[in-house]
Amino acid sequence: MVDPLLGTMTEEIQVESVVVPCVLDWTDIPLVQELEDLLAFKYSMITPGILFKLTPTDYVVHETSSEDEVLELYAASGFDTFVVLQNPLTHRGASPACPIGFTSNLPNASGLPELKLLRRWVCRLHVDICRHGDQRLVSVPHVEIDPGYHPLEHLSHQGREVRGKTAVEVLKKFLG
Repeated sequence: MVDPLLGTMTEEIQVESVVVPCVLDWTDIPLVQELEDLLAFKYSMITPGILFKLTPTDYVVHETSSEDEVLELYAASGFDTFVVLQNPLTHRGASPACPIGFTSNLPNASGLPELKLLRRWVCRLHVDICRHGDQRLVSVPHVEIDPGYHPLEHLSHQGREVRGKTAVEVLKKFLG
């Protein structure tokens, strides 16, 4: 591609170089604080200087510290638990994902108005796994545009995924 200002050849950005299949590492689970730092880094690329702090309404605390038990829970609930499309620079450790289709088809979608932001695209439920201070595992979910169906939209909507109480409610429905 020729750069119109410089008149020289430039490389086209390939979506695959940013959102790629990544093997999930269930042996490297960050602490909640480390995940907050990683998310602050991610969001600072969109809004410089932003701080990111998780509250108890943003996650589900599991009654176990066993990675194998949580991995089994997610696998039994239909999540991809070994390879997931994601940006390797903004994710660490285990982050299972599950396609959920259009958000309007979710049970109780009308009671979750935040999901209307994503109603035009096929979405997925993506969960960052981290460790609480007492070593129990924690699931921090977000609903986002599925990069398997809409890779460009997934990238252009970074930072506009649905997090917090709404994402936790959706996760609880999937985990049973």
